[in-house]
Amino acid sequence: MSKTQNFCYNTHFRFTVRRMVKTQFMYWLVITLVFLNTVCVSIEHYGQPKWMDDFLYKAEWAFLGIFMFEMLFKMFGLGVDVYFQSSFNIFDFVVITGSLIEVIWGELKGGSFGISVLRALRLLRIFKVTKYWTSLRNLVVSLMNSMRSIISLLFLLFLFIVIFALLGMQLFGGEFNFTDGRPYTHFDTFSIALITVFQILTGEDWNEVMYLAIESQGGIYGGGMVYSVYFIILVLFGNYTLLNVFLAIAVDNLANAQELTAAEEADGQAQNEVSAYSSMESQVNERNQIKVVLLVALISSMSFFLDSEDTDDLENAFGYPRKIVPYSSMFIFSTSNPLRVLVHKLVCTKYFEMAVMIVICLSSISLAAEDPVDDTNPRNKYLNYLDYLFTTVFTVEMVLKIIDMGVVVHPGSYCRDLWNLMDATTVICALVGFAFAGSPKAGKNLSTVKSLRVLRVLRPLKTIKRIPKLKAVFDCVVHSLKNVFNILIVFILFQFIFAVIAVQLFKGKFFYCSDRTKRFVSECKGYYYVYRKQYQQPEVAEREWNVYPLNYDSTINAMLTLFTVTTGEGWPGIRQVSMDTTEENEGPIPFNRVEVSLFYVVYFIVFPFFFVNIFVALIIITFQEQGEAELAEGDLDKNQKQCIDFVLNAKPVSRYMPEDKDSMKYHIWKMVISTPFEYFIMVMICLNTIILMMSYYQEPPMYRAVIRYLNSTLTAVFTVEAIFKIIAFGVRNYFKDGWNVFDFITVIGSITDALVTEFGGNFVSLGFLRLFRAARLIKLLRQGYTIRILLWTFVQSFKALPYVCLLIGMLFFIYAVVGMQVFGNIELNSDTEINRHNNFQTFFNSVILLFRCATGESWQEITMGCTARRYCDPKTLKTEPECGTNIAYVYFTSFMLNLFVAVIMDNFDYLTRDSSILGPHHLDEFVRVWAEYDPAATGRIHYSDMYEMLRNIPPPVGFGRKCPYRLAYKHLIRMNMPVADDGTVQFQTTLFALIRESLSIKMRSVEEMDEADEELRRTLKKLWPIHSKKNIVNLVVPPNSELCEGKLTVGKIYAGLLILENERAKKTGRTAEKDDQDFYQKKATHTNEGREICHEGKTTVVEHFFA
Repeated sequence: MSKTQNFCYNTHFRFTVRRMVKTQFMYWLVITLVFLNTVCVSIEHYGQPKWMDDFLYKAEWAFLGIFMFEMLFKMFGLGVDVYFQSSFNIFDFVVITGSLIEVIWGELKGGSFGISVLRALRLLRIFKVTKYWTSLRNLVVSLMNSMRSIISLLFLLFLFIVIFALLGMQLFGGEFNFTDGRPYTHFDTFSIALITVFQILTGEDWNEVMYLAIESQGGIYGGGMVYSVYFIILVLFGNYTLLNVFLAIAVDNLANAQELTAAEEADGQAQNEVSAYSSMESQVNERNQIKVVLLVALISSMSFFLDSEDTDDLENAFGYPRKIVPYSSMFIFSTSNPLRVLVHKLVCTKYFEMAVMIVICLSSISLAAEDPVDDTNPRNKYLNYLDYLFTTVFTVEMVLKIIDMGVVVHPGSYCRDLWNLMDATTVICALVGFAFAGSPKAGKNLSTVKSLRVLRVLRPLKTIKRIPKLKAVFDCVVHSLKNVFNILIVFILFQFIFAVIAVQLFKGKFFYCSDRTKRFVSECKGYYYVYRKQYQQPEVAEREWNVYPLNYDSTINAMLTLFTVTTGEGWPGIRQVSMDTTEENEGPIPFNRVEVSLFYVVYFIVFPFFFVNIFVALIIITFQEQGEAELAEGDLDKNQKQCIDFVLNAKPVSRYMPEDKDSMKYHIWKMVISTPFEYFIMVMICLNTIILMMSYYQEPPMYRAVIRYLNSTLTAVFTVEAIFKIIAFGVRNYFKDGWNVFDFITVIGSITDALVTEFGGNFVSLGFLRLFRAARLIKLLRQGYTIRILLWTFVQSFKALPYVCLLIGMLFFIYAVVGMQVFGNIELNSDTEINRHNNFQTFFNSVILLFRCATGESWQEITMGCTARRYCDPKTLKTEPECGTNIAYVYFTSFMLNLFVAVIMDNFDYLTRDSSILGPHHLDEFVRVWAEYDPAATGRIHYSDMYEMLRNIPPPVGFGRKCPYRLAYKHLIRMNMPVADDGTVQFQTTLFALIRESLSIKMRSVEEMDEADEELRRTLKKLWPIHSKKNIVNLVVPPNSELCEGKLTVGKIYAGLLILENERAKKTGRTAEKDDQDFYQKKATHTNEGREICHEGKTTVVEHFFA
C-alpha cells in the first residue's frame, strides 16, 4: 500500500472515529459507564465480604481500562489539539491520570485516595439533555469569570489565617498546659495553630479556645482578660467580615448567571418563533392552510387561557372560583341545580371561610394538647372526641366543595387544585384511621393508626391559601425551591464525592475502646476503673469496643457526617477523631494524622463557605425577583413603588411651640430644643454609661461611695431635664413623644433606685432600671444620618417578617406535632440529649427543642438521641422495648430555615445601593424638617418656605446649600405643584413631586406631561386601589384643571423668577457663578418678588409665558 493510500485510509478512519465519538449512542454509553463506576465506588463499606473486595478491585481496573481507551479513542479521532480545547476533556484527562497513579500507588503501598470518584462529575453532562443545562452552564461560566476574585479572596483568607496563627503562637505558644492535659486546639506548632485559627473563623467552639487562652494567661483576675481582644478581632474581621464576602460573590455570580440565562432564553424564544413560522409557511404548500391557522389560533388561545387562569389565581384568595364552574358537577348537578347554587353561595361566603378557619385553629390546638406518652390519659380521650367533630366538619366542607366544583373531570374541579388534594388527603386518612381504630384488630393496627393520625398535622396548612400574603410568601418559597433544584443536584454530587473520598480515608478507623489506654480489639476486654469527679471512690466498668455515632464506615454514614460538618455544628470533634485515626479496627493515637485536617479545610471552603452561600444567595435573588415581578406591568421598579407607598401613607407631624414668645415657658422651650442642650445631655448619657461600666466585684468602700454620688448627680441632671421638658412642652405634648416617655420611666426608675439604695438597705434593689439609661445611647444614633438608615432598615425588616414568621411558625408546629407522635415515647436519659430538659413529650418542649435545633446547637447529638436502639419511656404501653427510629435522620436534616436571612438581606439592599439615589429610607428627613416650617401639622406651608426647606435638606432628598439656585429653580419648574390662593403648597403633593422628579417617574417633555400624568394616575389606581377611593391619587398627581391657564403653580412662579434673574444677569453682565455667590445676599429680594408674583397670580405676566 502506497503512502498516499495509507494517508487517505488513516484520514478516513479518523473522520469515522470523530463521527462516532460525537454520536448520541457514544454519549449515553459513556454516561452509563460513569454511572456504573459511581455505583461501584459508592457501595464500598466497612466490613464488606471478600467477594465484594475482589469484585470492586477488578471493576476498578476494568473501568480504568475502558475510560483510558475512550480517552485515547477521542484523542485519535479529534486530534490532540482539538481534544484539549474542551474543558470536559481536560478534566477527564486529569481524572484518568490521577486514577492511574492511584492504582499504581495502591499496588505498591496499599490504600486509596478515592480519586476515581471524581469521574462522577461527568454525570453533570446529563444536564445537557434537560432544561436546566443553560442555567447550570451559565452559573459555571459566571463562577469561572469570577475565579480571579475567588482566588484572591482565598489568598487573602489564607494570609489572614497565617498572620493570626503566627500572632497566636507568639501570645499563647507553649501556654496551653493544664492539669487535664494539652487540648486539641493550641498554638504550640504552626500546623495546629493554623487549624485552630481556621476553627475560630468558622465560629464553632471559638469561645472555648478563648476561655483556654484567658486561663493560660492568669485567668480573669490575673490579667488574662486582655487577651480576649485577640479573639474578638479575629471573629469580627474574620468570621463576620471576610467570610461574608463569599456571600457577596455568590449573589453577584447568581445575578450575572440569571441575566445571561434570561437573555439566552429570550433569544432562543425569538428564534423558535421564527423557525416555527418558517416551518408553518413551508407546510402550507403541502397541507391545508386552514389547519395551520387553526394551530396558531389554538396555541394563542391556550396561552391566553393559561395567562387568564394565572390572573384568576392571583385575584382569587380562596383557591376556588368565585363564579360557579360552567360544567355539570359529577354529571348530576347542573349549573342551575338549586342544591348546587345554594351550596355555591354557602361556600363562597366569608362566614363559611371564617368558620373553617376557626375549626382549623381549634384542631391545631387539640393536636398540640395531646399526651404522646400516656395513651390512657383522660385528656386524650376527650381530645379524640373533638377530633371526630373536627373531621366531620372537614368532611362536610370537602363534600360541599365537590358538589359545587365537581370532582376531577372538568377544569376548575375540586381535585385540580393541589390545596384541595391536600385537604382531601387529610380527611380521607383521618376517616381510614377511625375505621382502623374501630375495628376488632385495633391493637394490631396501632402503628398504622398512628401513622395516619400523624397526617393531621397538615391541617394548619389549610390556612395558607386563605391568607393571600401568606400564600404569596409560600409561593415565593416554592419558587425558590424550583430555582435551587439544579444547584441542589450539584451540591449532592459534590457531597457524594467527598463522602466516597472520606470512606477511603477513614473507613473502619473510628473505633475506640471505652478504656482509652487500650488500642486494639484484643486488648479491649475485662474491667477497668473509672474516676469520676463527683465521686471520691473509682467505679468499675466493663471495657467496650465502640464506634463513634458519626463515622465514615459507609457512603450513607459519610454523607450524614459531612452534612453535620456543613452545618458547622460539632465539626471540631469529628476533625479531632479523624486526626487520631490509625488503621482499621485499631484505636486512636492523639495527633497521629494531622494532615487529614486539610480534608476538612477544603470541604469547608467548598460547602459552608461557598455552596451554602449560593443557596442563600439564590433565595435572596428569588425574593427580590418575586417582589419586582408584580410591579412589571406598572412600569415601576421596587424603589419607586416603596417611595410612592411612603408618600401615600405619610402625614405631617406636629411640633409644639409656645405662643407667647416673651414668657418663661418659651425661653425654657427654646433652651431644651437647642443643639447645645442636646449635646450636653448626650455627654451626660455617655458619662452615665461609663460610670455604670466602672462597678466591679469587691470594690473598695470609698470607690463605691464615689460611684454612688456620681450616679445620684447624673440622676438629678436627668430629672431636671425631664422637669424642664414637661414645663416647656406641657404634660400632654411631653408624653406624646415616645422618647420622652422612655426618658421619664428611666428617671422615675433611677430616683427609686437612688432612694432604695440610700434608705432601703438590702430590702429591695431596682438597680436594673439604671440599664435603661444605658439604652439612652440609642438617642445618639438618631443624630447620625447613616445610622438612621440602618434603624429604618431594621424597622422594614420587622414589617416584612410577620407572614414569614407565620409560615415558619406553621413549620415549627408541624414538626413539633410530628416529633411528639414519633419521638414522644423515648425514655428520658441524662446521658443523651433527650432528657428532662430536651424532649418531645409535650408540645412546648418540642417547640423549644426544635428552636434549639434551628440555631444549630448540638442538633446532631439530639438526632443521635432519637435514633434506633433508644428505650421506651416506662409510662408507655408499648410491648417492644425500643422507641427510637432512624426516621430521625430525615426528620432533623430536613429542618433547615434560611428565610430570615433572605428577608433581612432584601431590606439591607438599601445599605449597599448608591447613596445618591433617593429611597424611602431618606424620606423621614423630609417629614422631620417639614415640621419645623409647619409646627401645627396643617399640611401646608408657603412655597417660599418650601424652597428654603429644600435648600436646607441635603441631597438626595433636598437640594442642599451648595446647589446653584438656577438648578434648584429648574427642579421646581419640573415639580410644578399647585399653589393655593394664600401661596401655600400641600405636604403630600410636594413630597410626591419631589420623588417623581428625583426618580424620573413617568417624566417626559412638556408637551407629553399631560399624557404621562394620566398614565401615572392609572398606575397608582391599579397598584393602590384603596388610596384611589380616598381621592389621594388626585392629590399627589393634580388633575390638569389645577395646572391649566389661570391657575398658579410653583413651576410658573420659579420660571418667572428664573426669567427675571436671566434679564438681570444680561443687564449687569454677571456670570451664573457670581449669581450663586451673591444668592443669599439677595434671598429676601427673591422672596418678595415671588410673593408679588403670587399676589398677582391671575393677571401676572408669568402666566402669559405659560398660557
